[in-house]
Amino acid sequence: MDDKPKYLTENADGTVTVELRSGRRITMREPTIADQLATKGNNEERELTLVGNLCLLSPEEVRALTLRDYQRVQAALMLFRD
Repeated sequence: MDDKPKYLTENADGTVTVELRSGRRITMREPTIADQLATKGNNEERELTLVGNLCLLSPEEVRALTLRDYQRVQAALMLFRD
């Protein structure tokens, strides 16, 4: 049974599409070890950098997300964990 939220779509190419509350869609690619190593700062800054890199968003675009939209993006990131 597929219990992921309706706003997340797993794509055939391994990416995940996130539908934000506004209807805007962003696509997140699967993180690599290099992505993890490229982040700097505290845990929050590292996550913001990682999300921006995976979704091709600038730091300003990530910071401008509403909390509810950012939680949707975090849910997408969790799909890449076993």
